[in-house]
Amino acid sequence: MYNFVNMDFRITIPTLLLASAAVIVAAVSGVAWKRRRSPASKALFWMLAAIAGWALAAGVETFVVDLNDKILWSKIEYLSGSVAIPLLLIFSTLYTNRQEWLSKKVLFLISAIPATTVVLAFTNEYHHLIWTGYTPIPGPHNLYEYYHGPIFWVDIAYVYLSLLVVLGIFIRDYTQAHNLYRRQFGYLILALLFPFVAGILYLLDLNPIPGLDMAPLSFALTAVILGQGFLKDKFSGLIPVARTTLLETLNDGILVLDLQDRLLDSNPAASRLFGWKEFPAGQNIAALLDPWPDLAHWIHQPTDGAFEIALSEKPPLFVDVRQSPITNRRGRLLGRVVTVHDITQRKLIEADLLEKSSEMERLSITDELTGLYNRRYAQQTMEKEINACFHHEDPLTVAMFDLDNFKSINDNFGHHQGDLTLQKVGGLLFENLRESDTAARMGGDEFIIILPHTNIEQAHYIMERLSRKLMEVHPTPIHISVGITSYIAGEPVENMLKRADNSLYKAKELGKNRIVISAADGTRAENR
Repeated sequence: MYNFVNMDFRITIPTLLLASAAVIVAAVSGVAWKRRRSPASKALFWMLAAIAGWALAAGVETFVVDLNDKILWSKIEYLSGSVAIPLLLIFSTLYTNRQEWLSKKVLFLISAIPATTVVLAFTNEYHHLIWTGYTPIPGPHNLYEYYHGPIFWVDIAYVYLSLLVVLGIFIRDYTQAHNLYRRQFGYLILALLFPFVAGILYLLDLNPIPGLDMAPLSFALTAVILGQGFLKDKFSGLIPVARTTLLETLNDGILVLDLQDRLLDSNPAASRLFGWKEFPAGQNIAALLDPWPDLAHWIHQPTDGAFEIALSEKPPLFVDVRQSPITNRRGRLLGRVVTVHDITQRKLIEADLLEKSSEMERLSITDELTGLYNRRYAQQTMEKEINACFHHEDPLTVAMFDLDNFKSINDNFGHHQGDLTLQKVGGLLFENLRESDTAARMGGDEFIIILPHTNIEQAHYIMERLSRKLMEVHPTPIHISVGITSYIAGEPVENMLKRADNSLYKAKELGKNRIVISAADGTRAENR
């Protein structure tokens, strides 16, 4: 066991420098751990921890006096330092969204030389491949000059080759990055310059303190700059190359806003849609969308759902706008992402269909009595909505309902009153459903409502509200039984309709005037 009690030591300027570096890097690593949100952040933490250990071991090596003690702590330096370089490679790969590079073979290759160096350092007495000798350096700094063997130079070559690879990655991405991320890459590039400067000073024998190993100090400065650059921006979770490869190539416009509605980022598609010649970074979105006040107002309100607007009439340009919150891992709101989808083609097709459709075509998809769509159109719409749900990964829900005791209305008041009741139902559906929803009469007193972009809970709320409206009908309140279900990926329309119908039947069986939900796993929930 190492004898710390009888250890001779001397506090010198190099000791204080290295100890301070270790403390600072350890503090930065603590911040990195608290803000870990991605694999890149975690790799940064472990790299910072390794560099802190490297600087600490180097500091102790300058602290102790006995040569054997110095050699031991120099070996411990190799243990921490050799871990830091592979972690730097891993961090740069994850940060620039090149995870596919990190195969098992690559991880083995980048770890082989450091692992071998550590083993040879701890067994140097038997082969002298790392150090061949040691000489004390006169002066007040308690330092020794280490004479190096061949494996030391192999390790040095590996370190600087790794730095060149990482530097090349960052410089390449800097040239392709959006302005918002260039500052981050600038931090990264600056951070890597310190080890190169230290290496040049060492090779040219220009070390300001002869015998002092500048490598841990230079990498400590690298760690501080990396921590500053990577942790300063709250958007560090958005990987810059992910932004380049995804946002830059998307046809949909993307706007990233902060809590003050300032534009932090956008992609070329957004610039084309809104006519921006340059990226208006930091400007308020309301001012940028001044020609479209309704759109600016909608974006200003944190709301779910979609908003459709015409950006231009001639030439026609229609868009569908949606927004999603950006939160940290604790759920704190950081900003919003607004997605703008060009739906001009859809709008033109809809207009063209409306112009060309004949009364016969209208009747073929419409229920004559209620004015709602008919069963045929409902099934066609479900097919389309299922395709859209599959491609956009949006929820899709259907609600099937019929009128309780409808036969008694016909028997007691006549079929004319029954028809009027059905027409009132159709009118209430027109008045209370969203534009994106589709209501159809399936036959008799049975109806279906197709609810895209809607989950089970939202559908239940919609049907409860509709049920209350129907019960307010005069002179005869209308009570309904409802079955609700949601789309299961890959299933045919018939399965979804059957599940909704079974839920409706269950509602009838349980006493009517209630809602029964059929979940994807087969369970049901009953609500009055």
